[in-house]
Amino acid sequence: AAIASVAAGLKYVSINHPKTWNVRSGNDATYQSLGKVSIGEDFKYVAKADNGWLAFVYKPGVIGWISPKAAEIITK
Repeated sequence: AAIASVAAGLKYVSINHPKTWNVRSGNDATYQSLGKVSIGEDFKYVAKADNGWLAFVYKPGVIGWISPKAAEIITK
């Protein structure tokens, strides 16, 4: 199964909205900002919350969350 998923490509969270967005420590805007991201940046996808927010690998060992208004899931 691992080989098949690699062959099919990996999922990424791609920032696709033209403004700078806060990366949050949880799945809404009340959580602490871990930093900022901009359009064109891609990060390894981790999960999608019930409210649509996307979790991704922001930095090694750090999971960040972004609003679904700012990003989409892509496969490469």
